[in-house]
Amino acid sequence: MSNYFFKFYFIIFSILILSLITSCCITGKLNLSQKEENIKEELILKNKKNAVVLIQNKINFSLTSTLTNNVVLSDKLNVSGTGFFIKEELHYNIIITVAHVCSFKLHKSMYIDNIFHTNPNMFTYSENNKILINSVFGEEPGTVIAIDYDKDLCMLITLPISNNLINISDNAPLYGQKFYSLGYPKGFWDTDYLPIFSGYYSGKYYKSDSFSIPTHFGCSGSPILNNTGELVGITKGFLDFNNVTLSPLYADIKYFISKKLTEDEVNNYLLKLWEQKLELN
Repeated sequence: MSNYFFKFYFIIFSILILSLITSCCITGKLNLSQKEENIKEELILKNKKNAVVLIQNKINFSLTSTLTNNVVLSDKLNVSGTGFFIKEELHYNIIITVAHVCSFKLHKSMYIDNIFHTNPNMFTYSENNKILINSVFGEEPGTVIAIDYDKDLCMLITLPISNNLINISDNAPLYGQKFYSLGYPKGFWDTDYLPIFSGYYSGKYYKSDSFSIPTHFGCSGSPILNNTGELVGITKGFLDFNNVTLSPLYADIKYFISKKLTEDEVNNYLLKLWEQKLELN
């Protein structure tokens, strides 16, 4: 009888030991896998740092009365936002950001209402811009080549700056997936500084993709990236609290960045950029 109990407890003990060893091996592999995944993400985000830029836009705008044809107001604004390189050619780079960084036109109705308390259609609006791109490679002028006020998207062209690009993902974001945003809140910028925010895709909200990613003024135009460094969204605003970021829809972004330039368009834009560069110097 004693031999029987001894064998029984020995078998039970052996099973427990084997289970413990197996569990430790699995846990160790999972921890190692997670560490490797974290290191991979860190390297990807680090490599994308130089693809993100600060955009400074000096806007001069005026309002002209449609009744008297007289200029009733002129003003200046300094706007800052974030953008990123998405295309490189021999003689130029393409940068993507949001429309309200490139133009004040989206806010003109609210501005007119606050100042004049009247119908914005009583005025015609005009503006001219001086856009500067700050990157780790220096400062260059930029020019708007495409803008979609409805989707809040803007495309800029600059003289060649960087071959570090952000490409769009083949896949739209899915609910619960984790993503990262790189941007310059309040326009704080330095060559060695770029805040990284993270959060989860939360679904569509009023014709926008939403992410539980912290954001602030100045982050408009920030790329929202998956864990392989590909673009899935662009920060365009936030809700009443700063921990929900809104983005143009993935499909709208993908369509917008597919715009092609003709050779004549490129040459005209490059001529304008060189004129602006000479003014800077």
